[in-house]
Amino acid sequence: MPVRTRFLTGLPCRRATGPGSRVVQVSMLVLLVGVLLSLSSSAGVAAVGQPGIANVRYGTLGGAQSGLPRYGTVFLSANKTSDLAYIKQYSPSTVVPAYKDGTSASSACSSSTSTPTSCGTLVDYAEALAHDNANPGDKWLLRDASGNPIHDRSYTSNYLLNIGSASYQQRALANALATIQNPTPDFDGIEFDNTNPSVGYRLPSGIQAYVNGTLLTDSLWQSSMVKFLSAVGGGLRAKGYYVAVNGGVSGDTNGSLLTSWWKTIGPYVNGLETEYFEEGPPDKVLYYNDPSDWHGHYNEWLSVVDTAQSLGKDFIGGGHGLATDTNKMMYTKAAFLLKWNGAGHGAYYWMPTDGSDPWNASWTTPIGSPSGAMFAVGTGWRRNYSGGTVIVNPNKPATSSITFNLGASYKTPSGSTVTSVTLAPVTAMILTTASSTTTTTTTTTTTPTTTTTPTTTSINGDTRLRSSTGLCRRG
Repeated sequence: MPVRTRFLTGLPCRRATGPGSRVVQVSMLVLLVGVLLSLSSSAGVAAVGQPGIANVRYGTLGGAQSGLPRYGTVFLSANKTSDLAYIKQYSPSTVVPAYKDGTSASSACSSSTSTPTSCGTLVDYAEALAHDNANPGDKWLLRDASGNPIHDRSYTSNYLLNIGSASYQQRALANALATIQNPTPDFDGIEFDNTNPSVGYRLPSGIQAYVNGTLLTDSLWQSSMVKFLSAVGGGLRAKGYYVAVNGGVSGDTNGSLLTSWWKTIGPYVNGLETEYFEEGPPDKVLYYNDPSDWHGHYNEWLSVVDTAQSLGKDFIGGGHGLATDTNKMMYTKAAFLLKWNGAGHGAYYWMPTDGSDPWNASWTTPIGSPSGAMFAVGTGWRRNYSGGTVIVNPNKPATSSITFNLGASYKTPSGSTVTSVTLAPVTAMILTTASSTTTTTTTTTTTPTTTTTPTTTSINGDTRLRSSTGLCRRG
């Protein structure tokens, strides 16, 4: 196996110590990215992935292979080993975890009882069924009241698993390690999907699940998830691999339930992910501040970034929409930038629902490292970076605009140079520092875009994007 940097238990990765060295390192990386992008070939390949941005590369999602090395993190389907080799060739620093759903067994991966490492699940259905037939007292598959295996409500080729089984955990760890180590170069770790504290939303309507004859409650599922992540996530981290987990909490309107769950599972992982950040999972409506509406808890949801980072973990957040939803891209990325500590492998990604390339200057333009905490401007927020500034108006739709007097010249994503910006409600802007030459003062007003509807994607067992509410639906 090739020698490379490992990820230490309890730390995002091996880095220089001390806050000063982290800021210098991030700043130098961002500067290098800018230089290399300007010198890159027509394929758009940079030699160093940009910190703070990620790509979700499942099936046809994620854009062209030639653009993948631009990202600091790429979450990659386990079967895309050619993409892995390409990324590592052009950007060795890019972290590439393989996607795995540890809570289900896919029947679409293999007809044998030996699960291929390219599968999107840690075991396939044939192997799980063979195990259960040989070990009737230690079933891996969840069963209904009649003893039949239960498929996922939305993905009928995926069968739900008893993740609390110690024998399954051992097999899952072995297969996760094989997934990481079999390719050349190897993956950097695993991204576990569906790490929610409840499985009820995935059960077919009217079906109850049983674990070896015992009714599966949320409490039992949660304790099983903790055991699974301790055994499998902890086992991977003990060997220096990176572990990220993605999942939400049903009924969480303000982030408090997610905060509690992350505190429970945080000790066993490196990165904590919510794929709908400041955006409603069912309807893709952006969050704002209005406590009378379940979308209206923008400020509270910012605190989940603090939770992850206070635990010493990377925060990973995503947004969803069309290629034309540039306001959504900027609004959700700006929320990430308001709180990001600039360290580790924390990242934001845009996951297009129309299959388009996610790269867009609205969210991928680098602005350096944080130079201070966010601060209030009226009812809005601003945060300065070494190469720019971030401004957000999270007011309720059709209410008050906010004017931000910037105190210096900045460039908007459209290239205009401004010293003040007026933002309409539920909009944001990420501005880069302008040159010291004479500029023209401009005031810019932005307007929100409309809601978009996602499509359903399931590739080789990967079930990341659900139609209607997403994998980590919150209500």
